[in-house]
Amino acid sequence: MKTILCTLLTFTTSTTFSQNAGNQTLANNDTVRNKVQLSISPGFDIVKTTNNETVKKASVNLLVGYAKGIDGFQVSSLVNICNGNARFFQGSGLVNVTNGNFDGFQGAGLINVVSKKTTGMQGAGLINVSIDSVTGMQGAGLANACIKHVEGAQIAGLFNYATSVNGAQLGGLFNCGGNVKGSQIAGLFNVAKNVTGSQISGLINVADSVSGASIAFFSFIRKGYHKLELSADEVFYTNVAFRTGTDKFHNIFSIGVTPEKKNKQLWTCGYGIGSSIKLKEKLWLDIDVSANNVLKVNSPLWGTEDSTSLNNRNGRLNLNNKLHVGVEWRFAKKISVSGGPVFNLMLADERNANYQDVFSKVRPNYLINQKVSNHIFMNVWVGARLAVRFF
Repeated sequence: MKTILCTLLTFTTSTTFSQNAGNQTLANNDTVRNKVQLSISPGFDIVKTTNNETVKKASVNLLVGYAKGIDGFQVSSLVNICNGNARFFQGSGLVNVTNGNFDGFQGAGLINVVSKKTTGMQGAGLINVSIDSVTGMQGAGLANACIKHVEGAQIAGLFNYATSVNGAQLGGLFNCGGNVKGSQIAGLFNVAKNVTGSQISGLINVADSVSGASIAFFSFIRKGYHKLELSADEVFYTNVAFRTGTDKFHNIFSIGVTPEKKNKQLWTCGYGIGSSIKLKEKLWLDIDVSANNVLKVNSPLWGTEDSTSLNNRNGRLNLNNKLHVGVEWRFAKKISVSGGPVFNLMLADERNANYQDVFSKVRPNYLINQKVSNHIFMNVWVGARLAVRFF
């Protein structure tokens, strides 16, 4: 009897111990599963989280990673998908997708997508997209897009888009932003609604309003600076110019002719930049610099070169470079007058067929008239300009 009782007690004790040990092992496994996910791809898991759990520490995937949430990091060689909120780090060779908010760094070889808010940084070889907003930075080889607001910076090799920006957009080709507080810098053009700051591009800026400078070859600011100018100076008595941009920085496109007889008449076309500084309520200081090509009327821009004579090049470049400092009186809403001295520096090519008859006599009283290279003469003089401006 004692033998039987001892045997039952021993069996019961060992069974209870085994059950407790097994339960403890399961608890440890659950803890591991809640913190770490190891897989080849979805459906081929090595260590798997429970269905409704967020990965607490790490999701490491050979090909494709999938998790319902990330509170640590998710890495894979191809694609990462997080069907919920994620924070800290998501890195893949091709694509990262977070169907929720993302907080941290998201880095992909091709594309990053966040369906809600992004806080931190997105870095992609091609494209970054944040459907809601970005607080931080988007950096991409091709393009960045934020459907709502960017608080920080967008930097892309081609273009950036955002509904509004508080910071900077830097695009290799162009930027498109709504209300921008900061700056837009692009290789070709910028487009915005209201800019509190500046726009800088190599070709075109377009905006509704700009509080600072809009620097480009051509700027059109709807509520900015637009002037049609009729002017006369000591050489070209009839000139028309269009000024566009902002008071602080505007572009100047001009064309003019001399009053001589037709066989000696000259025409000029030029491009310049200017700035207007407010002195008093209606009085402004103008500072302009421009480069103006001078040609004889009816002479081709570039003649054919004759092997026997270089003089057949009737249209060799002859630049009249000007610095104008004057005052503008805006006495009416859309009409103003301006005037002031002009410092002229003209570089003329003596090989031009019209040089002796025309170009050497653009201005009879030179401060400087000397040869500066084999065929180029430099003429320097001081003149004046009077103008009427409209709009």
